[in-house]
Amino acid sequence: MFLLFFICILAAKPVVVQLEKSEVSEDYQYQARVTYEFSFVLQPRDRQCFYQPIYSGSKLKFSYKVLTASTAMSSNAIIAEVRRPNGESLYRVHLNSEAESPMWDITSKGDYEFCFNNFMAKFLEKKIEVFIGIIHPHVFDEVKQLGNDTVEMYHNMTEQVWNILGTVFHVVHSMHFMRNFANVDMTNALANLAFVNRCSIVLILLIVTIAWLQTYSLKRLFHSRIHRSSEKPRA
Repeated sequence: MFLLFFICILAAKPVVVQLEKSEVSEDYQYQARVTYEFSFVLQPRDRQCFYQPIYSGSKLKFSYKVLTASTAMSSNAIIAEVRRPNGESLYRVHLNSEAESPMWDITSKGDYEFCFNNFMAKFLEKKIEVFIGIIHPHVFDEVKQLGNDTVEMYHNMTEQVWNILGTVFHVVHSMHFMRNFANVDMTNALANLAFVNRCSIVLILLIVTIAWLQTYSLKRLFHSRIHRSSEKPRA
């Protein structure tokens, strides 16, 4: 049985996905709110990193969820870490299947690194959903400079706009996780179906091989008996 399980694991080896640094559009810094929602497959004992340029004064929100279910022999927990441009750790999650960070105030401009580590898993690949949200307050500051003659009215509108923007941001984040929960069952069902199909093929081949060996052994047994009965007795 152990040999059969090991063969099924080898048959289920996934395709490696290579991910590179993300490219930023020219109008990125002129958008008040930027959100990134993506998924990727993290291979066993593998580490994947993503990079996102963020301007000083912006606000950052980060969360992830592992869609792949745990098995009896392996957990679906991973290590996630967000690093500043100078390499210092901003946020770190140790062996957890999901996490949601607080809203950070970014004080240093540069490329922020989002890394995911699956070094604890020997055979289990993991599909991960990631959410990265960025708010650019400097967009509102530029609008404020153009409206110096209506500063008082602008302050009132800015506060209302910030409240609406924060509400929309949290709604987008909540919808992202609702889609994640809706996709978890389907992802697990497809993974189990693929595993059962591979194990069924291996089991059928094993049964056919054993049946052929038994037939061959019986044929050899009867052949040897017939050959001995046809020999003349010795004096």
